[in-house]
Amino acid sequence: MALELWYGSESYLIKIAVQREIELVLSPEMNVSMDIPLDEAGYQSCYTEPFLADKRLLVFRLENLKNPYIKKLQDKPTENKVVLIADSVDKRLAVFKGFEKSKIRQFEPLNEEKFDGFLKSRIRHFEVPITNIEEYTYIKDRIKYGERPYCNLFTVENYLKALAGLGSASKEVVDEVIPKYVSENNFALFPYLVRGDKKAYYELLNEKVSGADAIGTLSLLLYYFRISYKVKLVGKENAVGEIGVSSYQLKDILDAPLEMLKEAMSLCQEGVNKIKRGEKDRDVLVFTSAQLFDLLERKTA
Repeated sequence: MALELWYGSESYLIKIAVQREIELVLSPEMNVSMDIPLDEAGYQSCYTEPFLADKRLLVFRLENLKNPYIKKLQDKPTENKVVLIADSVDKRLAVFKGFEKSKIRQFEPLNEEKFDGFLKSRIRHFEVPITNIEEYTYIKDRIKYGERPYCNLFTVENYLKALAGLGSASKEVVDEVIPKYVSENNFALFPYLVRGDKKAYYELLNEKVSGADAIGTLSLLLYYFRISYKVKLVGKENAVGEIGVSSYQLKDILDAPLEMLKEAMSLCQEGVNKIKRGEKDRDVLVFTSAQLFDLLERKTA
């Protein structure tokens, strides 16, 4: 079928492209293998016939183009579709030049016009309560997409989710949620809560999340609990159509009793209020996290 190379600094766009690729081809007639290492086993799997299917899609993630199996794939075409996603590329390498130009896709940050469209669409999707153009402009200026390190579209989405969680887009709230410097790592905690993975949660919390980001982080957790509550009300089978949750998002939704989800939302909101009242932000974030884990452990007790 094809050997394709995808690369670029905007990982959000790569993720969306992968999802669309799967949606386009995913059927009972196609096998899909995601994020597998390109080692000897991975290389051999590129030539394995589909199991009870007609086609096969394999997606590999690489740090760069120095993997020796890339050249082997170029020299020996496969009937399967293989997508290589590289964090960085050196266009001077012979292996880069070995890809067909039509099979190379570069994903770079959006220009100002496209980012403006993205931001407005996401604001509508997450129902951020913006009441005037001044609030929108302030949010956009505060984000500084394309200017600050580590601020990609994943981060932008999570800022908006946090604002939606707090139910406000006032200047005061925006300043609390959108700090000057923040990484998308600050917003990867909820899946660990859902899985009850304390080790991964606290490792990320201790290594990547600063006290200054505490309100933003709690606001995002509040958003996810609120979405989980809405999904519980309408049912997963109706969530995509009725409340606009994507099928991909459903994997991170917390399936818990409504009263438990309401209590989780209250804990997050109380954490935000404590910080506003002057309590130490880092301590509040850690304490609230412990409360959430204790609450969610009741679900499996």
